[in-house]
Amino acid sequence: MHVIYDGRVMAYQYTGLGRFTGELLFALLDMHQEDSIKYTVIIWVDTEAKGDNFYYQKLRQYENNGICRVISVTCRPISLTQHFSLANIVNCLDGDVYFYPHFDLPFGIRLPSITVIHDLFPLKVHGYITKNSWLKIAYFKLMLGLIARKAKFIFAVSETTRKDLLTEVGSRFSGKVGVSLEGPIVSAQCTYQSNASSFTLPEKFILYVGDRRPHKNIKRIIDLFISLKDGGYSGSLLLVGSTKNHNFDVESYIGTRSDVQIVGQVDDHYLVMLYQRMDALVFLSKYEGFGLPVVEAGLFGKKMIISDGGSLPEVAPPWAFVLPNDIDLSHSVVQVINYLNSQVVIDDGYGMKYTWHHVAQGVRDKFIAVAGTCHE
Repeated sequence: MHVIYDGRVMAYQYTGLGRFTGELLFALLDMHQEDSIKYTVIIWVDTEAKGDNFYYQKLRQYENNGICRVISVTCRPISLTQHFSLANIVNCLDGDVYFYPHFDLPFGIRLPSITVIHDLFPLKVHGYITKNSWLKIAYFKLMLGLIARKAKFIFAVSETTRKDLLTEVGSRFSGKVGVSLEGPIVSAQCTYQSNASSFTLPEKFILYVGDRRPHKNIKRIIDLFISLKDGGYSGSLLLVGSTKNHNFDVESYIGTRSDVQIVGQVDDHYLVMLYQRMDALVFLSKYEGFGLPVVEAGLFGKKMIISDGGSLPEVAPPWAFVLPNDIDLSHSVVQVINYLNSQVVIDDGYGMKYTWHHVAQGVRDKFIAVAGTCHE
């Protein structure tokens, strides 16, 4: 069987989509001795030419070992132009299945296609799109309807995302929409050696990992922390991730507070150290399609304060503290402090389904099933 794996979004190697596409790909390629699947991987030539993409560099090693074939194309990922040029390339590759890891499945692909829906942010989060929002939302809705009809199978990264998708496209497509979870980018098995050592960690801290988009509820996170400090918590709040403000100016809001520290973006090794040393993760999103930091913190066996936004209660470990978005913070501060001071029971089996090998097995099985159905 021949799978055409569209890996162009690995060009954006530090995004969640790029990470998902790369980690899943290598988990599939590492299973090459378990099956007879041949892979052709499509990458974006503009990024490959720069030579600084670690996914593309690693992929060439697999190609050199004869595990896959790599094709470079000029067609930019996640673009309107891909709808007019990519099909001519893919349709000539003699594949059995085409895998595309996002919602905007390129037009004109004649191969049986499998795609992935990570979230429905444009529809679920008001203000998520700030420029030409009506046009982009219309395009998003159009593509959801098209893939519901065109794709042979659609993976959603959580049961919540699956339900949200079927609410949008209709329950008649439920038979072709399944769930494929994600694996971690970092885990407790990683070691940390980082260039970010110039930042001195406080002895005690709670941690936020993510960007500052409106749905991330950064103001509520800071307000909760201030209430915890007033209630007796002695640690700091560390904000890790992009420092780009959207609808809320974080720096102006925290002012001169020294106990709210902006760390910015860190490498994976330093993130491991933060997970290992933190008192708890705080993640109060209004909506999430998956919520990778929550899963990663769970794999480290750490406490966490999460919201009930989207998939978070679904993917969080059973020992997480759920703080609903519609609850006034003042009503929960005592409970959160008690939670932080308590001993929680860690379920060692929590992370078994959150591995890339587990994810790859499910995706591989669907490749085989779709190819087999189309050959009947």
